[in-house]
Amino acid sequence: MCHRHCMWGTVVVGLMLLLGVGTSPSRAQGLKAEDFRQIGEQGFGLRGNSYAWSMAYFKDRLYIGTNHNFLCIVRSIRGVTANNAEQEVPVDCDPNLLDTDLRGRIYTYDPATQEIELVYISPTSKALSSDGTFRDVAVDLGYRSMLVHREPDGREALYVGTYVTTEVPGPPPRILRSVDGRHFEALPGKISNDATLVSYRSLTSYKGRLYVLGIGRVGEETTLLEAVDPASGEFIRVNPPNFGDPANISAFELEAFKGFLYIGTATDDQGFQLLKTQAVGRPPYVFEKVLTKGAYRGSRNQNVVSLKAFGDYLYVGTGLNFVALDFFPGVDSAAAELLRVAGDGSWQVVCGEPRETPDGYKFPITGKLGGCGNSRTGYIWRMAVHDNRLYMGTFDMSLFARFATTEGLESSIDLDIRPIISWILERIPAGEIADVVAAIDGGFDLWETEDGRDWKLITRNGLEDEYAYGIRSLASTPYGLFVGTANPYFGFRLFLGQQPGADLDGDSW
Repeated sequence: MCHRHCMWGTVVVGLMLLLGVGTSPSRAQGLKAEDFRQIGEQGFGLRGNSYAWSMAYFKDRLYIGTNHNFLCIVRSIRGVTANNAEQEVPVDCDPNLLDTDLRGRIYTYDPATQEIELVYISPTSKALSSDGTFRDVAVDLGYRSMLVHREPDGREALYVGTYVTTEVPGPPPRILRSVDGRHFEALPGKISNDATLVSYRSLTSYKGRLYVLGIGRVGEETTLLEAVDPASGEFIRVNPPNFGDPANISAFELEAFKGFLYIGTATDDQGFQLLKTQAVGRPPYVFEKVLTKGAYRGSRNQNVVSLKAFGDYLYVGTGLNFVALDFFPGVDSAAAELLRVAGDGSWQVVCGEPRETPDGYKFPITGKLGGCGNSRTGYIWRMAVHDNRLYMGTFDMSLFARFATTEGLESSIDLDIRPIISWILERIPAGEIADVVAAIDGGFDLWETEDGRDWKLITRNGLEDEYAYGIRSLASTPYGLFVGTANPYFGFRLFLGQQPGADLDGDSW
């Protein structure tokens, strides 16, 4: 008989379960705010390092691509002078933009040694200034996208897409390549010399090929470019004009999901389109419409800002072009939405507006409205999968209340609660409200989920940095989840999130 042995066996197994001995480890829990710590100094010691614009894990190191003094470029584009800035924020912009250091930089962080190193800084070129003199200007104003891509011979290389603007005279954008993480060279050919483009975004591997979106200058189209052997510099355009619909004025995001390459577009006032292609046959490829009209929210969903495949769904983060600052006066402000699409094309609103659609009535599966409950969410900006969980970071517009007039503050609020804000503004000065909003709620939001339905808020105040208005990059690595922020006032911050008790980098923290 086994009665006594079975009883003791049960006791032993119970003790093992309680002590965690000899049993399978439990599934990792989601990260919490206290699990994140800052890596290095703010801006890595340079206040001008505005955004951690891109990140990639390559050869056991984290690579971070930045822009520099980006606020000066934005002010030049929008025609905003220093007088419009909050007085307590020092102004570093030179009256002549070309006298400002705008060189993008690429850094590495070695988790094993905890060393931060500048490995590449943009070269300069001579450009004719508006005053008739030649100036040294940055060739690369920033490094907007990064990807580790496996080339046809099996070797991995780091590819980096750059950014330029018509505000700064100089050469066109480039794509850089590095095989050792130390030496970066521009790809040969037209890919690094196309004067119709201003940046390369969303580098993506699909079917062994490298794809990238070439963002056009004003009046020029966005193109989807494909390379079988990207090191050769031979890229071909594979999309029809405007991806087959004149409403599409641009496209910013690519993601591979369930055997297709998905593209998220932007429109002026009709709402984004989500398209997919299998990239077969002779280009231009056929693009199938998955979602149109901003998922039937219209101009309140102008743009697809982020895409991420997770489990059985493709998650789609939306936003208004340029966070509806003032480029599209006919478009009302609205909080960004998070949607998800299954492989069969069916879709759900994760957080956003309830509405009737041709696919039936859509109610947010989380029960949260736009911005996942934060009406000042301008973008669902970045997403990443880490430890079998999906992390989502936002662009939070709370800080901008400090720069707004009473009319501007009122108009920036979602239509649904604008009457309430108007009533408050009649009784309390706008400046006082703005200071409170920025101090309490300023800074990005960061969320995590295990199933896409139950979301947990990690931080709503930018990990205690109200000027860090967005998460610009996320990178899952063996050492933890890296978070790169956008703070053009005092410099970005880099955070590392690790599970409690983990000392993967050996620093005894």
